[in-house]
Amino acid sequence: MYSAVSNLPNVKHTPPAVLFLGLYCGAMPFFLLPVLIAAVQSYAKILIYANLSYGAIILAYLGAVRWAFALPETKDKKMEPTFLNMGLAVSPSCIAWAALLLDGSAGFLLLVGTFTLILLQDLYSDIYPPWYKSFRIILIGIALLSLLTTLIMSRFIC
Repeated sequence: MYSAVSNLPNVKHTPPAVLFLGLYCGAMPFFLLPVLIAAVQSYAKILIYANLSYGAIILAYLGAVRWAFALPETKDKKMEPTFLNMGLAVSPSCIAWAALLLDGSAGFLLLVGTFTLILLQDLYSDIYPPWYKSFRIILIGIALLSLLTTLIMSRFIC
């Protein structure tokens, strides 16, 4: 885990398109939604659900990325399409769907727990390029901060 955190500067090797789309498009809703919840409290319920929904979408995307790493037929492939690896790839989308069906804070807690497990998996994984691993750690951190902030705000606003 220490090496993953100490290697966060690898994010500077992230391709510009990935950095731009990931930070400005991918992470922007995680920044904006808590701000909008605080600013426009009359729409808090729908904005809270929007953040839960966006978290579920991103969680499903993270599972899809794992799936994509297991499928290529290359010589330097680091992951095989085993039941465990494919199960770990499909699980986030199933968990995300379940989070959308839960009432109150349970959905947020399910997403936070799953993002945390994926973050731990990423910290100890060697399947991703160093820049991507650093990039994912940062983006998952942003997602966790946003979801937790929204969860706390929902207790006081709604």
